[in-house]
Amino acid sequence: GPSTKKVCVVDPSGEWLGRWNDNFDRLGIEYLRSPALAHPDHFDINSLLAYAVANDREDELVESGCAQIRKLFGLGQTQVGLWKLPSTRLFRDFCIHLARQLKHDFV
Repeated sequence: GPSTKKVCVVDPSGEWLGRWNDNFDRLGIEYLRSPALAHPDHFDINSLLAYAVANDREDELVESGCAQIRKLFGLGQTQVGLWKLPSTRLFRDFCIHLARQLKHDFV
């Protein structure tokens, strides 16, 4: 049969993004430093933005200033908002949504 690729994600807390959530809560981080294009959905670079739009949460994306950098214009991502910074809450909810959508087993 066809080969099946497998990925194992290990989080010492025992839950999806457990340590990440604890650290962000402890530090009171409201917005990520990473832009909206940096997320765990390898299959769709726009999925975090689409999640924000579909859930009427576009106000949780703030400008990073990268959209004004001329060197990035050729990438095209500056016009669609992929350089905006998501709120921690939006990113967390998106990751939970993503984990529910993708086929996986928790071990």
